[in-house]
Amino acid sequence: MKVLKRNRQVAAKYRQQVIGRLNESVVKRQRVLADFLDRKTQHWNIASKFLFLLGICLLLGALSLSLIIRAFY
Repeated sequence: MKVLKRNRQVAAKYRQQVIGRLNESVVKRQRVLADFLDRKTQHWNIASKFLFLLGICLLLGALSLSLIIRAFY
């Protein structure tokens, strides 16, 4: 029984290490993407940013609504 308990503890420790590395990787990629998008939109004024955000919201809202409608029909 001690061997099984030890194996579970080792597996749990390894699992935590893997999850930690995946988390770090995701955060790093988010930072890279955020920096890239910041450089691309640096010269936009507030009105341009607002219109872009509005367009993205309308597009994603329409896609979500179409998925909801397709689920019931």
